[in-house]
Amino acid sequence: MSLRRILVAACVAGAAALAFGAVAAPGKLWPSLLIAGFFPLSLSLGAGVFLAIDQVTGARWSVGLRPLALAMTRCYWPAALVMMAAVAFGWQEFFGWVRAAGAHGHVPHSQQVWLARGFLLARTAAYLTVWGGLVGRIRSQASAAVFLIVFGVTVSLAGFDWFMALEPNWMSTLFGVYVFSGLFLGALAALAVGAVLLGRDGDPGLTDSQFHDLGKMIFGFSMFWAYIWYCQYMLIWYTNLPEEITYYLRRHSGGWAVLSLTSIALNWLVPFIVLLPQWTKMDRKVLMRVGLVVLAGRWLDLYIMTMPRFAGASPSIGVWEGLVFMGVLAAFGTLVLDQLDRSRETAGV
Repeated sequence: MSLRRILVAACVAGAAALAFGAVAAPGKLWPSLLIAGFFPLSLSLGAGVFLAIDQVTGARWSVGLRPLALAMTRCYWPAALVMMAAVAFGWQEFFGWVRAAGAHGHVPHSQQVWLARGFLLARTAAYLTVWGGLVGRIRSQASAAVFLIVFGVTVSLAGFDWFMALEPNWMSTLFGVYVFSGLFLGALAALAVGAVLLGRDGDPGLTDSQFHDLGKMIFGFSMFWAYIWYCQYMLIWYTNLPEEITYYLRRHSGGWAVLSLTSIALNWLVPFIVLLPQWTKMDRKVLMRVGLVVLAGRWLDLYIMTMPRFAGASPSIGVWEGLVFMGVLAAFGTLVLDQLDRSRETAGV
């Protein structure tokens, strides 16, 4: 069976699983759609960051990865539309607490204004429109620099709006950097998986040296993600403020603690241990497996950021939620393959 047929079958299974979840666990529908929108969106934007850094630095090692990264950026709009729908239709479930608490004077007026439905949707539309306009125009150092500057500011604001604000009264000034670190790590993992699979599918593969460089980036940014995770955790735990520590108390008790430890293992421990030797960074099979592990870790990290408020004291990850993740990843992969095919047709290959 070809790669494309496998991806299409996984897409169908994921769509069916989402429909089943809407009936079996309606309370998880909009949070699941939020994750399903942001996961591919982060891969597309992370690929844009990769291209922009290449342009700004004049890097040459990654020439073979640029067509794949460019194809990933061109899959931006479908994910952006899902994200917009999740925020627009799920606002009451996500942020209805602001209106209820504000009526009793339990939240500051500024917070009520910032998370008001109209203002939040306007900002979401602005983020997605600006990113979509810039990520498709990374063709020079100037355009790349503009994208990096604008994205560096707005991705933090978007992280605050879409995920941090899900937890009433919780805040962290490091949260925006944490969202970015995971976003870029996931894109690097997707590039590794895609490069290996496309090499098997007949496209020109990368050299061992190029895979080694990509492996080093995954290794380094898994460390960066772990560093930001620790900094945020350590500062909040050390100060022990009730409005801040509640976030980690919820995620580090019961079954959520198991998921949190698993997330750390998938996003940091596995890539750190496996990619520490030099030879593993050049082994295509090893690098692809590490990439898949990291992608699973990225989904789990988003799940832990989003679901504790909606799933209660104990997590209950259903099989359908895993199928939704696979379906979303497969849909993204299918779109990437379509973009690569169009690029070949345009080039007359």
